[in-house]
Amino acid sequence: MPQANRVELLHRIIFGGNIAILFAGLGRGPLPISFDVVLFLFLLLVLRVKFWFDDEQYIADVAAGRLTGGLSYAFGMCLAFLSWFFWYLAGFYVKDVELSALFMTCVMGFSTLWIVAAMVKRGAYEEQIPWLFFNAFYVGGFLLLRLRSSAWNPFLKHLDAYTAAVTVGLAGTFLMDLIVTRLLENRRAKT
Repeated sequence: MPQANRVELLHRIIFGGNIAILFAGLGRGPLPISFDVVLFLFLLLVLRVKFWFDDEQYIADVAAGRLTGGLSYAFGMCLAFLSWFFWYLAGFYVKDVELSALFMTCVMGFSTLWIVAAMVKRGAYEEQIPWLFFNAFYVGGFLLLRLRSSAWNPFLKHLDAYTAAVTVGLAGTFLMDLIVTRLLENRRAKT
């Protein structure tokens, strides 16, 4: 089996595990499944599917020689595996929104480093610049969720509404990310 096929297969197995652990996390522990948890779970689910699709496209492009491989690719894949590992933790603790949001901050941090590692040798391709931009918003949003119980939060008495508002804001970022990414991928495929 060629190296690229092994990476793709491993990526698909990890993706399946990430989805499964999200739902397994719902049954874990004594915390209730509130509306905020369901909303957060849905956000993590659609984000993971989108990131899976983007990762698959990148791995296929490197395998086909459309994008460069080498050391930056290998280093980037190590960062990708770290990111995918933190997806597991975020899913496992999905009912604890603050802890899961901390792990999602790590996911987005490693994802950002992976994008930068892929850019090192070749430079950025069109989708990568917006990904860096959107990842900054994801990190900010997940940090707001992580710190939602902090004394500085003026919405502390309305934590459910605060959590829902930040999650909806992250979902809006996701939609913009999805639209921009697909438009740029289509444009790149035509050239």
